[in-house]
Amino acid sequence: MKHNFTIATLSLACIIVLAAACTSSKKTASQDPCQKAPATYTSTMKAIIDAKCAGCHQTGKKAARDGVFTSYAEMSASLGHMYHEAVDEKTMPPSKATQLTAEELAAWKCWQKNGYKE
Repeated sequence: MKHNFTIATLSLACIIVLAAACTSSKKTASQDPCQKAPATYTSTMKAIIDAKCAGCHQTGKKAARDGVFTSYAEMSASLGHMYHEAVDEKTMPPSKATQLTAEELAAWKCWQKNGYKE
């Protein structure tokens, strides 16, 4: 009888631990900031890119050789590269310029996650 009680107690403890592990690791849409306010070029990124990128990446400037970032159409082919430089490597903007804030980096990540929508 004592043996059956111990097995039942251990089984119940395992079920509780497994249930807790499964529910705590799931991320719901309401916890994902990208779902709450999906970043698009028009709604979010244009202001960031105009402020932090387009000043140097425009026609007539030295950085234009790496891309002109004054419109979505001009930079659409470079979005993956821009993301890598700005978010992964954090080499853009260059150190002499005002750096991206945590909120701006989060917006880049959401924009990338949502497919760089215009």
